[in-house]
Amino acid sequence: MFIPHQNEFIFIWLYFGFAVFFWIQVVLLINHDDAFGYKTEEYYTYMLVATLAVALSVTVTLLYLIFYSMSKNTERTLDYIDWDFKIFAYYALAWVFIKAEMSLYPIRFGDTITLMDAFMILTVAFFIITLILA
Repeated sequence: MFIPHQNEFIFIWLYFGFAVFFWIQVVLLINHDDAFGYKTEEYYTYMLVATLAVALSVTVTLLYLIFYSMSKNTERTLDYIDWDFKIFAYYALAWVFIKAEMSLYPIRFGDTITLMDAFMILTVAFFIITLILA
């Protein structure tokens, strides 16, 4: 699999580099490294969720690229898992974007619910529906 004349050689090393990069970023975010320059705990949490989603997705894609050629059953199973983690990353990034952008200036529909809450519920509902239909 790590032979230079193999078809996926470049992609495996590229995904390996991205996976290592994003996992290092996750460790730095967990330790609240000052390189990010965030002033509140909330910003570290938002970025940690987004970076963790991308790190998981890239790592699962790397595992797919390494092991998919073992058998048809393995390829089908890894493809399904890879697709699920990509969907998770899409919705996690959408969730973080909605939360980070709308938490500062909430639009209220009454005493308890805000537009952000409605979007968050819709995002989670679409994620669950997508996982069921996938």
